[in-house]
Amino acid sequence: MTRSVRFLLFAALPLVAGAAASPRPLAAQGLVHTDPGEVVERIVAVVGDSVVTLTELQEYVLTLRAQGQIPNDPAAMAEIEEQTLEVLVDQLLILQAARRDSALIPEEAEITSRVNQLLEQTIQRMGGSAAFLRALQQEGITQGEYRDIMTQQIRREQIRQLFMAVRLRTAASVVITEAEVRQVFEARRGELGQRPEMVTIRQTVISPAASDSAWATAEATIDSVLARARAGEDFAELAREHSHDASASAGGDLGWFRRGQMVREFEDAAFRLIAGQISEPVRTQFGWHVIKAERVRPGEVNAHHILIHPELDTTGDERTRTTADEIARRARAGEEFGVLLDEFRGQLDAEIPDSTAFPRPRLAEALPPAYQQPMAGAAEGDIVGPFPFPVRDRTAWVVVEVTDVQPAGEYTFEEMRGPIEAQLTEQRQIERIFQELRERTYVDIRL
Repeated sequence: MTRSVRFLLFAALPLVAGAAASPRPLAAQGLVHTDPGEVVERIVAVVGDSVVTLTELQEYVLTLRAQGQIPNDPAAMAEIEEQTLEVLVDQLLILQAARRDSALIPEEAEITSRVNQLLEQTIQRMGGSAAFLRALQQEGITQGEYRDIMTQQIRREQIRQLFMAVRLRTAASVVITEAEVRQVFEARRGELGQRPEMVTIRQTVISPAASDSAWATAEATIDSVLARARAGEDFAELAREHSHDASASAGGDLGWFRRGQMVREFEDAAFRLIAGQISEPVRTQFGWHVIKAERVRPGEVNAHHILIHPELDTTGDERTRTTADEIARRARAGEEFGVLLDEFRGQLDAEIPDSTAFPRPRLAEALPPAYQQPMAGAAEGDIVGPFPFPVRDRTAWVVVEVTDVQPAGEYTFEEMRGPIEAQLTEQRQIERIFQELRERTYVDIRL
C-alpha cells in the first residue's frame, strides 16, 4: 500500500461509519481452544498487548459495503482489507499511546451526536430507511450492531484527533520542496475542477462593552467569592452559586487543558499555580475569574474556575452601534480599513477573525445567517454595514470591507501551493509519528 493511499484512508475515517470492536488485550482475548491446537478466532495482527481479529476486520469492511463505499470485486476487496488492517493497526498504536494520557478522553455526548448524524446521512444517501435496512440484512448485521460499531469507531476517531492535535503541535518541522508540491498539483489538476468566484473580506465585529463601573462591581464580587473560597468554603459550590460560566452547573470544572486552549491571561495564571492553589482574580475579555488548580503535571492543568461577567446596560449597546457607525462612515470616506481596525482593536471581538475568504456560491454555508442579506451581491471595494450579529448572549455590530473578488476559473499553482504544502507537511509528520510508535511497539501483521 502506498503512503498516500494509507494516509487518505486514515484521514477519511471520520467520514465512514464502520469500525472494529474495542482493542482486546492478549491476556483477555477469550481465544478458547475447543480441541488441542484449535483456535476459535483468527488473529490477523498483533499490536503490543492487543490484537485485531479477522472478525473485527470483516465487521469494518461489512459496514463499508453496506454503505456502498466499496465494490464486491474480490480483487478490490483484498486490497481494501489490507489497507483497512493497516489503519486498524495504526488506531491501536494511538489508543495504546493515549492510555497514558488522561486528558485524551472524548466527550460521550459528542460521540452520540456524531453517530446520530452519520446514521442519518447514511440513510439519506442510501435512499431511505428501507433501503438501508435491506443493505444491512444483505451483510448480515442488525441496525443495533451497526450503531455499536459506529459508536466505537467514532470514539476511536475522537481519541485519534485529540492525540494527533497534541503531537502535531510539537512535531518537528519537515522540508517540502517546490518540486514535490508541483508534482502533487499536476497529478490532481484534473480533479480540482473550476474554482468558484472567491470573495475576500476584512471586518470589524464590535461587541457591547461594559462600563468601568460595571467592571468594578464585577471585581468586587469576585473578590468576595475569592475570600470565601480561601476561608474554606467549597469551591465547586461557590461556582454553582455564583459563576456566570457554562461550567457552573459542574462546579466550574474545566477538566484537563494545555496551553493554547484558553485565552492568554487565563492560562498564564493557571499554569503558575500548584495543585490545590487558588489564583488571584484574573481579568479577561469575558470578565473576572478565580482559578483553582486541582492537579498539575508537565504541560497541562486540571482546574475549576468561577467567572463573574460585568453587567451590560443600554449605554453599552448604544456605544457599540455608535462605534460601528463611525467606522463605516470613516471607511466610506476613504480612511484605510486596516488603520481603523488597529484604532478600535480594544473594542473588537477577539474571537472572530479580522479577515476571511469564501466562495460566492457557498455564501450561505461560509458565513453566519446574519451576513447573508447584507453580503449578497457585494462588490470589490464595498463597505457593508453596520449590521447586527448575535455573539454569545449579546448583539454585536459588524462592518465589512470587500477587499478582493476573484472571478471563477481554473485553480493556479500559486493558489494551491499553500494547501498542498500544508497537507504534505501534515502527512509527513503523521508518518513520522507512526514510525516512532511502531519502533516502540511490537507489530505483527498476519493477514
